[in-house]
Amino acid sequence: MRDEELWPDVITYTSIIGGIGLVGQPDKARNILKEMKEHGCYPDVAEYNAAIKNYTIAKRLGDAFSLMDEMDGKEDDVFRVPAEFTILYVSIQVVQEAWKGGNGTAVVE
Repeated sequence: MRDEELWPDVITYTSIIGGIGLVGQPDKARNILKEMKEHGCYPDVAEYNAAIKNYTIAKRLGDAFSLMDEMDGKEDDVFRVPAEFTILYVSIQVVQEAWKGGNGTAVVE
């Protein structure tokens, strides 16, 4: 995209992060968050939600919580209320994902 002087926006990045997670590469999705910042496009709640969901799908709850902490640590008012909601929502989602397999166990790395 950049070779043709087309620059992705937050919507494009959200789609990329979500898609990468669907193919089981949550670490690559987290790297996209870093790449966004390097190119002056700062991630918002939607990008963090997508990346956090990728880790919960991969049952890497420690990484999901780490990313939630990173998002919650933002001093920007835009993050304050949505981050609190997201932490509650993702926490519920994490518990549901952990119990889906029927064995009732989840590994926190």
